[in-house]
Amino acid sequence: MKKGEITRLKAKTIVYDENLDILELDNGLKTSYCVKFGDLAIVHYDSKNKLIGVELFGVSQLHQIDRALLTNIKSAQMIINIIPREKRMFITVKLVSVIENKQVTASVIATPPIETPLTCH
Repeated sequence: MKKGEITRLKAKTIVYDENLDILELDNGLKTSYCVKFGDLAIVHYDSKNKLIGVELFGVSQLHQIDRALLTNIKSAQMIINIIPREKRMFITVKLVSVIENKQVTASVIATPPIETPLTCH
């Protein structure tokens, strides 16, 4: 696999919507525009085209992450690897939660294609 552009972001805002099963993470900067990748993810960018956040759909179902972990997230890091030559994006989200006074970690990996994304504002 050819190396691409890797972005690492610590999430300042972490929101898990249990009803919609959507995990939203961002680094606190203002979104200028976003790109939707089918039913998998929306990636947010700032005005300088830097990736600043991500929304992942179906987190508990598609990625088999326990909802108790998702509702108790204490910190999260986003690692986004974009490989233009392969028209692929690899989104890894590392979550740290505390459940019953124990620290629990999990990783969510999404690989939406980047061929024909829909742009949203």
